[in-house]
Amino acid sequence: MLLRHATIAGIGAAIFCTMLLTEPASAGSHHRHYSAPKISTPIVIDGVMDDPAWNAAAWTELYVLYGTLDGVPETATRAKIVWDDTYLYIGVEAEDHDIWATYTERDSPLWNENVLEVFIDPEGNAINYMEFEVSPLNTILDLWVETPLFSQGGPAHFDWDAAGLRTAVHIDGTLGGADPNTPERQDTDTGWSLEFALPWEDAAIVSGTMALPPEPGDTWRINLTRYDYRNGDRELSQWSPSTVDGAWHEPSEYGHVTFTLQPTVVEAASWANIKDTVK
Repeated sequence: MLLRHATIAGIGAAIFCTMLLTEPASAGSHHRHYSAPKISTPIVIDGVMDDPAWNAAAWTELYVLYGTLDGVPETATRAKIVWDDTYLYIGVEAEDHDIWATYTERDSPLWNENVLEVFIDPEGNAINYMEFEVSPLNTILDLWVETPLFSQGGPAHFDWDAAGLRTAVHIDGTLGGADPNTPERQDTDTGWSLEFALPWEDAAIVSGTMALPPEPGDTWRINLTRYDYRNGDRELSQWSPSTVDGAWHEPSEYGHVTFTLQPTVVEAASWANIKDTVK
């Protein structure tokens, strides 16, 4: 399947007001912080981050290699978070030179292929949290986990579906399958993007005492992660880095996302400029 579109550099403007990739590892300083502004116009979920509402939000810091505080992945990933009275919106742009996926059924083991992930713990108390995965085929895996944590053998509810979840992806290149020798896998792609809209009522299963929708000033624990498979290798990266061994699922390592009413000043930057910054 051939999908040719404008490059990701043209899909959305970029900002990195505070590049924290080299932040010293003092106590707690590795946790990312993000201000998510409230928007007045709903976002059209089509995978292309060109809605004017996205311009109210800054880009996150670039994801870092899993297991490090400042390791630079081979392919860059960044995101934006906004909200309104109905949805939590997350948009992600992922540089990717070999875009491929095979799973088409919901709740397949998407972590075995290329995937973008969202972890949400509204109360930040590591008691219950949600996990969402979306592949380049827009296949979804969604579940919620209760105490003890998944990494500690706790129950993961794969049978739960976020009934109102809306996602869409946008491919800049050729979407390939499992065979690395096909033309779609042998060419060089640019990347793909995800738009994700989670209704607040679907978050009620783990929200505890947190207001839905959030009150301005509320802070949730959220992390954004990625599996990137290429040339037989797997690269894991995440927005808020982990310092706990095996902490992919540890809510204590998620970033702090504060819901605000104020937009963030956004400065445009291209992928090329970003790459020069992090080299």
